[in-house]
Amino acid sequence: MDLLERIDPYLTSDDKVVRHFALNAVGTFPSTKPEWPARLLKEVIEKPEKASDYATAIGDMTFSNEDVPLLMEAMKSAPGFIALSLKRVAEGLPLDVKIENREVLQSVFSMEEWVFSPRWLKRHRMNSNKCLKTI
Repeated sequence: MDLLERIDPYLTSDDKVVRHFALNAVGTFPSTKPEWPARLLKEVIEKPEKASDYATAIGDMTFSNEDVPLLMEAMKSAPGFIALSLKRVAEGLPLDVKIENREVLQSVFSMEEWVFSPRWLKRHRMNSNKCLKTI
């Protein structure tokens, strides 16, 4: 049994100290299970009193297209400062995920915020005109 399997049950523990330790460990671990973002976002939605614990850990995880609707729902149901943290998570989504979910994310980002990082464009060898045409 590896660390990810061992720590999994403690991510949503009712014991605040145990949960905090597990979430901090996940934040420093180089990889996470693909189902964890969705699981923690559901916890944010269902238990807003624990949202601040989960928001930090969620920021370090890799999101897929399937996680975006949950992220949006969590942003709408979370208190102000947690919603802001979740917006930062949305800002950090991979560009391909943002583009595929642009209609859902339009309620989160202004047109000015849809400007893409030159570093991403360089890494993917795209010019800005081609990238902007996809939007």
